[in-house]
Amino acid sequence: MNAIADELSGTAIQLNATTTMSGGDSKETSSKWRVTQTSKQRTRTVAMVWPFAIAVALLLTFEAGAWITQSRRLL
Repeated sequence: MNAIADELSGTAIQLNATTTMSGGDSKETSSKWRVTQTSKQRTRTVAMVWPFAIAVALLLTFEAGAWITQSRRLL
């Protein structure tokens, strides 16, 4: 662990039942940073599916009617 921490330019903290993170370096470091929440306006894209679905349904209905009419003529 010490070798890995040394390569990452950090320190290794050996944790067990008696040594916890409350006594480590991160306790002092974490009090220096603040977490802020900002409201960001987000736009949501809505797919325009229904107008195309209606147009396709009308086209398929027309094609089915034309196919039925044509097939009756061929009989």
